[in-house]
Amino acid sequence: MIKIIFSKTSGEAEISATPSEFSKLKNEINSFLKSQNTELQIRSDCSVTPAPYEYTLEQLKIKIGSGSNLISGSEKELTIVGSYKCLQNFAGNIPIGGEANSHVHYDYA
Repeated sequence: MIKIIFSKTSGEAEISATPSEFSKLKNEINSFLKSQNTELQIRSDCSVTPAPYEYTLEQLKIKIGSGSNLISGSEKELTIVGSYKCLQNFAGNIPIGGEANSHVHYDYA
């Protein structure tokens, strides 16, 4: 299960997972983008401590919108809203392979 930590102060978030969990996440997002659905919710592991951030988030929510990806967080979820193309870009930047317990830095839409 993916893990998401978030800082409301800085607005930074970190998604971490094993290579197989990242692969599953990437597949879920790509399947969602091929569907007629407009929103995808993916549960995350809340048992991790959020350090150095303030919150451990319960879920990742992805929504179809327009334009560049807008990434926002609350005390419970990380939300990404963007066009199909921009969400495909996000999915394309998810690592599949590499070291165990990798994390993602996604700075551009």
